[in-house]
Parts: sequence; C-alpha cells; structure tokens
Amino acid sequence: MGYRLCRRQTNVHSPFKNLFCAHMVVRGYLAGCVAMLCFVSWALLAPDPFAVVRTSSLSWVESVSDLLVHTVVFSALSIAWLGLFPLLRRELTALPVFTMLGYCVLMEVFQAFVPGRDCNSMDALCNVAGFVFGLTSLRVLTHLSRPMLSGSRIGEF
Repeated sequence: MGYRLCRRQTNVHSPFKNLFCAHMVVRGYLAGCVAMLCFVSWALLAPDPFAVVRTSSLSWVESVSDLLVHTVVFSALSIAWLGLFPLLRRELTALPVFTMLGYCVLMEVFQAFVPGRDCNSMDALCNVAGFVFGLTSLRVLTHLSRPMLSGSRIGEF
C-alpha cells in the first residue's frame, strides 16, 4: 500500500491515484494554467517583453515571426485552459469558449493603451487562429483518449 497524501476520498480515476489524490493533481494543473495566463498577459501588455531575453541565450526568440508566436502561444493557452474540462470529466460549454475568444481579442485592444505597443488586427486574428487550432487539437486528443479513459480497449468505441 502506498502513502496517502490527503484524507479525502475521490472518485476521479487518475494515472497518479497511487501517488497523489486526484484533487491535488487538478490543483497543480490549475496553478500551472494560472501561471501560464499571467505570463501571457504580462508578455502582451509589457511595453518591451523582449528586453528580458535580449541579453540571454534566448535572444533568438525575438527573430521569430510575431504572428507565429501569437498563434503558438494561444494554441498552448487554449489547450491548457480548456483541457481542464476533460480532466474534470465535464463537458466543454460555450461560456469558456467565448471567454477565451474574448481574451484573444481584448488583449490586442488593451495593447493600444500600453506605451510602445499598438493594437494590431493581424495579431488578434492570429490569437483567434491559435485558439481555434488549440480547441480543435484538444477535441481530437479528447476523442482519441476517450476509449482509454472509459476503461475500454483501444479500438473499441
């Protein structure tokens, strides 16, 4: 028998159930999502976010296409945040989807009020494209993993 790190019994099936309680895994995942959201918000609203990496070994990041960075970052952000729903075994509703879409667009609008930054419609479009790519990827991954989550063998639906 393994050591129990919490007292509360949960019904969530998790690959970590022998090491951690499921709610501890969800809390850690949620903390990671909040940290990611804070970092992305800071990077989008800082007057010069590349000043941090300009003198480091990550200076190559500044040369990557801005539109590609927006697309990749918002794909990862949407997979992380919307990935909470399959983890909690809840259906993804319209509210979190539209909230995330609003965040994609509003971050570009807020940049108009930051000195040295501007509101760029192409950046907003890439934010939304990244979100849609992330949402689609999450849907595909959730669909592919559903047989494994339900306990059936691979190939059975």
